[in-house]
Amino acid sequence: MGESFTYHRSAKVRWYFVASLLLALVSDSLVISIQASPIFPPFSLLVLFYWAGHFLDRSYIVTAFILGLLSDTLTQTPLGAHAIIYVSLIYLLSRHRLHFRSFTPWQQAIFITGYFFIYQFTNWIFFDPLLTDTHAIYFWLMPFSAAIFWIIIAPLFNRFTLQVEQN
Repeated sequence: MGESFTYHRSAKVRWYFVASLLLALVSDSLVISIQASPIFPPFSLLVLFYWAGHFLDRSYIVTAFILGLLSDTLTQTPLGAHAIIYVSLIYLLSRHRLHFRSFTPWQQAIFITGYFFIYQFTNWIFFDPLLTDTHAIYFWLMPFSAAIFWIIIAPLFNRFTLQVEQN
């Protein structure tokens, strides 16, 4: 476990950062536009969790605020509501991201599940969604689907970032 594992510079992977966030925003808008079940997590927040948890030279609070505002415009909710949620979650992650980063993706998925339960709870408080019985089950199962997506996304991003840093 050398220096390349313990310290990553986000400047080397700037294009992956921007491209992954744009791809996540596109996937969020596709999920919203086809009115998919509420079991799909906000991919932009999931991708931002990866970058905030693995790269220590930036705080990502401003990025979380901007993504929250974009999420508010996509979902047509009061401006700033998702921004508050995103900023508070990234702040919580930044408080222990050194520990978070040292865990395996499976262990990180447990923390991601907890963060997305907080997300769903605040989402439920802020927006008071009208849920049928089936949608209520999917709504509260979304953190587990976020953990499954995390197990797929985290090793994939790890591979890309390590390849870029070695070059």
